[in-house]
Amino acid sequence: MEQPETAVCDLSRGGCQANRLTATDEIMERDSKRIAREWNREIEADIRRRAASRDDGKWSIVVWTVLEVMWLFGVIGILGVFARLYR
Repeated sequence: MEQPETAVCDLSRGGCQANRLTATDEIMERDSKRIAREWNREIEADIRRRAASRDDGKWSIVVWTVLEVMWLFGVIGILGVFARLYR
């Protein structure tokens, strides 16, 4: 298999010369692409997990409403107890 050529320009030496990519360079390039794909998959999975956790639907509203009503009755009950104590 023929190696692809790349041009390396060094202006201090006064020109460009053609170098061949080594097998190590190709492996590193493939490895970096694999790592980038894995990161992208992880990021997309994390985005899907966060979106799914935010999607509570109507049950979230029901739960918060029940909690607010319980809190309101608790406050009214405590105020009623203190009102009776001060009579």
